[in-house]
Amino acid sequence: ESAIRSENGLAVANKVWTIAESEIPELSKLTPVSPQISAQVLKNDLHADLITRIIFSCLVDADWKDTGRYDRNVRGLPPEPLPAEFNGGLWLARLLRTLDGKSKSCRETHVKHARRDVLDACIQAAENPQGVFSLTVPTGGGKTLAGFAFALKHAIHHGLRRIIYVAPYLTILEQNEDAIRSALGFDAEGTELFVHHSLADPTGTDAQQSTERDAAARRADNWDAPIIITTSVQFYESLFSNKPSRCRKLHNIARSVVILDECQTLPPELAAPTCSMLRQLAAECSATILLCTATQPAFDHDELKADERLPSREIVPSSLLLSDRLKRVDIHWPRSHDEAIDWPELARQMLGVAAESNRTTGVGAIPGTRASTQSLCIVNSRRAAREVFDELQQLTADCVFHLSTSMCPQHRTEVLKEVRRRLREDLPCQLVSTQLIEAGVDIDFPVVFRELSPLESIIQAAGRCNREGSFATNRV
Repeated sequence: ESAIRSENGLAVANKVWTIAESEIPELSKLTPVSPQISAQVLKNDLHADLITRIIFSCLVDADWKDTGRYDRNVRGLPPEPLPAEFNGGLWLARLLRTLDGKSKSCRETHVKHARRDVLDACIQAAENPQGVFSLTVPTGGGKTLAGFAFALKHAIHHGLRRIIYVAPYLTILEQNEDAIRSALGFDAEGTELFVHHSLADPTGTDAQQSTERDAAARRADNWDAPIIITTSVQFYESLFSNKPSRCRKLHNIARSVVILDECQTLPPELAAPTCSMLRQLAAECSATILLCTATQPAFDHDELKADERLPSREIVPSSLLLSDRLKRVDIHWPRSHDEAIDWPELARQMLGVAAESNRTTGVGAIPGTRASTQSLCIVNSRRAAREVFDELQQLTADCVFHLSTSMCPQHRTEVLKEVRRRLREDLPCQLVSTQLIEAGVDIDFPVVFRELSPLESIIQAAGRCNREGSFATNRV
């Protein structure tokens, strides 16, 4: 046992490899682990762990696929449909046409030009060598689709197999799934894009759609579609799990572009192991990692160990001055001697009833803010959201909306759809939400109230205010 530990399990690995080669001669053609695994191949314990996981993933996937083929043959069912091919050139052309159309419809010239500069920087950076990249763009700068343009061209340039888009919240996933499908010209039933999260189980009847259901269930396990949209929980748990069903997909993350949207949401206590694994995926598995956010975390901080840091190459040059060009919001802080306000007062200020108040609110609004028929309030808990919502309903009941994770995804989608319609048509609209709305949700209010919170949350909340730069007066 001590010998195995000191050699990273090489003794056992070489014994297994010899037996496997005798049964499968094709293995002798593989590099760099053929004909014998050497200590030089496994650089350290972390590398040994990754290689073990990759080999285990391949084994589980091959075993389950073989079993599935045998089962379908016995049951007299047709073979599972093959996954769609990666057609990056066509999809990139469609995406660029979509972005060109969005640019023409943008009313604010400075926002349009800034987004165009972000897209150009992404397209130019796509031909760089593989590795870890960061895309740091202020909220409303169009980073999601620009990042996808980078991923598509980068995959084409380096011959990669797929794009994996990872977001922390279902609200972001639901919104961006529709945006990505539309931009790339995918049908709702198309197999080019596969969505995997806890509420995206395969649907259909066993009698009519058994083949499609089996294929969807398999793709949830092994991610063999060319474009995957999934949650941070699914992605990160797959990297560290010891369960065959979760590990099965790991080998398909290799030779992919992984887009980590809103990467600042990674819990600090998990940053070190996660950064270490992402760094190995880029260095050893030909994966490219793209870190997207408006508030880029310090993943290469000096307090992290050398093998836990995740240095990255920034795509957008500082010379573009995006922070200055996309400044559309004034953030007003409460003064140290200001009294905190209660929820009834907050509700009145949201409706402009207390515009004459001399007190600065504890959530970021200021005295004398112009009365607005549209305002957003973001609080730190579901209980607070419900209480503010109740106070607003006592003042006006026909234009008040509420969002929190207590609601099912379909309900949240319907609320956001109605809120966006009212904003677009300049109708009265007061929305109270938990933090789920402040990262990645495309919504544009003239006034935003934010309960005191960490700075990155306040910056993200500001991204829901005057997002398109079309309001002359804007407050957070």
